[in-house]
Amino acid sequence: MKFPDKIKFKIVDKDSKDPVQDVAVALILYAQKKNNYYVGPKISNSDGEFCFTADDCREQIKISQEMYIMDYQSNLDDCQPKVSIEILPPENIKFIMDNLEKNKDMWQKKSFYDDNYISSLKTVKNSQAKNIIIDYQEADLYKSDTLQIEV
Repeated sequence: MKFPDKIKFKIVDKDSKDPVQDVAVALILYAQKKNNYYVGPKISNSDGEFCFTADDCREQIKISQEMYIMDYQSNLDDCQPKVSIEILPPENIKFIMDNLEKNKDMWQKKSFYDDNYISSLKTVKNSQAKNIIIDYQEADLYKSDTLQIEV
């Protein structure tokens, strides 16, 4: 897969089209071999926007391969030419927060982690948003500067 340097998304209310802030999402990369990769979560800002970069993906792939040597094999270029955005259900967010808190020393060494990361996850409004998975083909990622998601 030829992943763009950066993909920007915007979550909007399906009726009002207003931006939806504080929604946690993950990017799913579909591996050719073994397990898929989950990148994130990212949290939508006051404009309903969030983005994933190729560097985010490469870092998560590296982390997954280092932590679970036998479970992951594909690199970013080897992934299938499709991705998905998942609006995470509350139980997944709780699992992620527990993992981050339990393994804080390890996660603090990663570039996406900062002191406010867990606090931000605690304030997300995913229980108010419908839990959905939106699929995109590789070509879809290049159609617009910002891909819109309605919830």
